[in-house]
Amino acid sequence: MTQTNTATQTKPLAKNLNRTVTRTKPRNSRYDVYRLGADPQCYVSTNSFETRLNNNIMVIGGSGSGKTTGISLPMLLHSKYTNPVAIFTKRTLMMQVARYLKKARHMNVTILDISQPENSDAGYDPLKQCRNMADLRDLCRAIVYKDPSIGSTAKDPYWDESACGVLECMMEYVLRDTQGKGGMADVLELLDEFRFVPVDNQDGEMYYSDTVQGKISRWLPKLTQNTSVLGTWNTFTNLANTTARCIVSSLRTPVDSVFTTDIRSFLKNGKQFEAEWLLQKNTALFICMSPVSTAHRRFATLLYSQLFKNLYELAERQEDGRLPHPVNIICDDFSTSPIQGFPDMISIMREKNISTTILLQSMSQLEHTYGSASAITVCNNCDRLVYLGSNDLSSADEISRRADAPLLDVLNMPLGQEYFFERGRYPILTKSYDIFADATYKEMLKVAAEVEREEEEQKRQEEQAAREQEEDPDDFIVDLGKLFEE
Repeated sequence: MTQTNTATQTKPLAKNLNRTVTRTKPRNSRYDVYRLGADPQCYVSTNSFETRLNNNIMVIGGSGSGKTTGISLPMLLHSKYTNPVAIFTKRTLMMQVARYLKKARHMNVTILDISQPENSDAGYDPLKQCRNMADLRDLCRAIVYKDPSIGSTAKDPYWDESACGVLECMMEYVLRDTQGKGGMADVLELLDEFRFVPVDNQDGEMYYSDTVQGKISRWLPKLTQNTSVLGTWNTFTNLANTTARCIVSSLRTPVDSVFTTDIRSFLKNGKQFEAEWLLQKNTALFICMSPVSTAHRRFATLLYSQLFKNLYELAERQEDGRLPHPVNIICDDFSTSPIQGFPDMISIMREKNISTTILLQSMSQLEHTYGSASAITVCNNCDRLVYLGSNDLSSADEISRRADAPLLDVLNMPLGQEYFFERGRYPILTKSYDIFADATYKEMLKVAAEVEREEEEQKRQEEQAAREQEEDPDDFIVDLGKLFEE
């Protein structure tokens, strides 16, 4: 009741809009212009040197509010100088955008298809992205813990911490034994073979041994001098059988929940994606996954965590400390799984020529996933915010205070409208961007349909040529006989 009274006493949004500084069309020589609303004042330049703002954008909207059609899709279609990274759960839409960018923009588009590995342009192996022991530990924590930044949430963290240690030892063994050529698939096969077998000892009692355990115990000391890894493995091998089996069980549970059958096939793709690809001009990365698979969502979060880190390191290697071409990472359903270290990384994205577009259903969702303090950090480092409407009261209250508008007006905002916020300017209440009236979108539909027909015709010709090459053995013998008669 207090909030409602306070809201009704505030100035109407229209008065604030009268004081809005008119914006001229942003210069677009080497920078993109993102259309974040129907009002031209919502067309924002990615030239952070000119705007003095970062290019991080937070989008809040409930399911069906238009986050994809009103924000993500226009952003992808109008990206000429920025290398985009995006997740798709709709294969048809992804293929339309990819075909258009390849044909009309001559862009190098890589599709990582988790749900259908056989259609993927490349695979992604998280172990092969590790450069040092710190990366190995981060990967282990990302796999075992639901939230790597917090660690184990169990009442007794011993089991999760021990599982992390054993997984790290197995990763170190695979990398050393294969001279860096092994991957996560080898670690998973090693874990699958990790079976305890009862054997009689001299006292006639039953104890448990394991061939994988014995192999690692014999070769690990010869392959590495890392005292931490050796100490962890020696401690594990000297544990009582029951304790050791509980640790392995604690490890298998999170591993099996992430690395399902389709993801294991995805890992074995002969061509592996590298973050260095995004250093090239006109490059895009699309990730296709199932909208209902928890394993796909966790694997994509793991990919994003490593991608952010690798891009930071690649930027550090450049002479000016920035990526040669800007990279925008679109994080759909951002708060589903926490990206490791994200609240710390977002504050320095601008100086590395990296930006992110965060798509959320509500503010409370972000707070639940990252915690109150980290959620505030993420919000404060997004210089632009688009609110598309939501049933979440906390989100509406936040927008009400930001826009100096009555809470009831925010909660009952008509569909198809939005609030646009940009640091240093008054908020704007406008219509959402209409992608269906966009000339580029119409061109995309036309080009994508043409390319699809060309692909189908090429596939038909290849199948016909393959059938023609298949000869009947009897016909071959008859023809060979005629040849000898001649």
